Amino acid sequence: MINRVNVGSPIEITCSYSKNGEETSTLAWFKDGSPITNGADYTIDNTKSAEQKSTLKLTAEQSKTERNGVYKCTVTFATVGSHEAGMTLYIQSAAPTAANTYSAPGADVTLSCVFYGNIKTATSQWF
Repeated sequence: MINRVNVGSPIEITCSYSKNGEETSTLAWFKDGSPITNGADYTIDNTKSAEQKSTLKLTAEQSKTERNGVYKCTVTFATVGSHEAGMTLYIQSAAPTAANTYSAPGADVTLSCVFYGNIKTATSQWF
C-alpha cells in the first residue's frame, strides 16, 4: 500500500489486530527497518477494545520529506509468533513557489528546481 501526504500535513497510520485470547508480548513500529520510539517526532498509541480488537496508531504532527519511507507495524504474540503489516509513505511538496530575483543585465544567473517525494513521476518545465 502506498499513501501520499502533503508536506506539513499531519500523519496518522493505524494497524489493527485481534488478540483472540492471546497475550501480546511486543508491539512496535519501524521506519525503513529501524525502530520508532514514542517521543518528540512520533506518538505511538495502543487502543484496546472490549472485543479483543486493538489498534496501534502512529502519529506525527507535521510531515517532512525525511519521513518518506516504508513503515511497518509488528505485533508479537507469546505463543503464535509475529505478524506485521506495512505501507510506503511519500511526502509530496506543495505547489512550487518562486521568489522575485533580479540580476544586472549581462550577469550570469543560475536557476534551480528541487523535487521531494516520488521523483519518478515528477516533471518540471521552465517558462
